[in-house]
Amino acid sequence: MFFLSHHCGTFRFLRQISSLIATPTIGGKTWSTPAGGIPVPKGATVAFDVVYCVDGRVFTDDNQGRWYIAD
Repeated sequence: MFFLSHHCGTFRFLRQISSLIATPTIGGKTWSTPAGGIPVPKGATVAFDVVYCVDGRVFTDDNQGRWYIAD
């Protein structure tokens, strides 16, 4: 299980949680968005973190408190 948790820099759009799809590769996995991607308003800056589970434990990677930024 792997989730991308993100929110846009506008009050009209609330925080969203999107499941990602794992594709096996040599030596690991490649993670991608579902078909159609993740809808984001045009021109928005998106801050996101990564939430994942290992052996039933939930972990969050938030880039050491700085989030990941996509703009």
